[in-house]
Amino acid sequence: MPFGYIKIQREEKAVEHWELAKRHGEKANFEQAIEELLKAHAILPKEIPVLEGLGEYYFFTNQFEQSKVYVDKALPEIKRQKNNKQESILLARLYEKKGALFVMEEKYSEALEPFKLAAEADPDNGARYTALAYTYILLKDYEAAAKYSEEAIKHNLADDIAQIYAATAKELAPLMLSNLEFRKAVEDSVRDKHTIISRLYGSLRYFALAAEEIVKIHNLYPEELNAIEQIISLYSLAAKGDKVESFAKKGIALAERQGNTEAAFSFYDILGTNYIAQEKYYQAMDAYKSALKINPENPEANLNMSLVYQLLEDHKSALQWAEKALQLPSLTEEEREFAQKFKEECLQNLAAKK
Repeated sequence: MPFGYIKIQREEKAVEHWELAKRHGEKANFEQAIEELLKAHAILPKEIPVLEGLGEYYFFTNQFEQSKVYVDKALPEIKRQKNNKQESILLARLYEKKGALFVMEEKYSEALEPFKLAAEADPDNGARYTALAYTYILLKDYEAAAKYSEEAIKHNLADDIAQIYAATAKELAPLMLSNLEFRKAVEDSVRDKHTIISRLYGSLRYFALAAEEIVKIHNLYPEELNAIEQIISLYSLAAKGDKVESFAKKGIALAERQGNTEAAFSFYDILGTNYIAQEKYYQAMDAYKSALKINPENPEANLNMSLVYQLLEDHKSALQWAEKALQLPSLTEEEREFAQKFKEECLQNLAAKK
């Protein structure tokens, strides 16, 4: 949810609209969330969480001009009230969104100021510096890029994703600075430009936008499985289940056409996991069965079949698949623990039914 906090205490109706917007946003129903926030905004036109929410949800729905309007409205309000860490983080997020909007227009120089202000507002967050490093790479200022990539590593990076983006920038910037042949190849490559922009968006956790940059690479090189894998990974992070399904099916068709059974297995596995997330258990079962046709001895696929049957409350079938997984010679210790746990749960569920 984009709102860092809520201070709405006055108009009860505004609070009601805000709460409805929050629930819509959690379900990724962004258009409905916008409708509710506009009603709240009509009552409380200067309320920061409402302004921030409108900026965020218009951004998520690709209505970037409208997003900019509300980001620009929110910034002076939060600057007037900024007096604690939470509000500083909110200010940084708003500045980053403004920088991202400039990036989308390929106004990389103009993106620098809001990205720097984001780092000033929240200086302990390494991800703020990562965005600056990638922006300077796009501007071909590799000394500045190297400087900010070093800053990113020095500061707190919240999770593995943030660490990967920072580490990649730290590796790329000095290489661009020192290796002229490599630099020219990257600068001349449309593909590499889309990759760098994707990483910039990813470092800001705008994973859907990051995916769209890799989609542009896929459109240029439709026979490359690696791009499809990257797209799926990013859309998964963005919780875009429909996009994951679409590209997993593309990956399956391409892998089967190329005779790449390992890749086809992986895409079927991804498709099954995506269906489980959407509670489409029978479709998940079909995907895992297709994976097992390729590699019937794969422990993970067998365990996934047990999981699907458990979710369908067919505990007898779930037990059979768990027991089958336990017999597989390639089972790792971790997989064995999962299989044993599944088996015990199935036995407990079957006993409870008697």
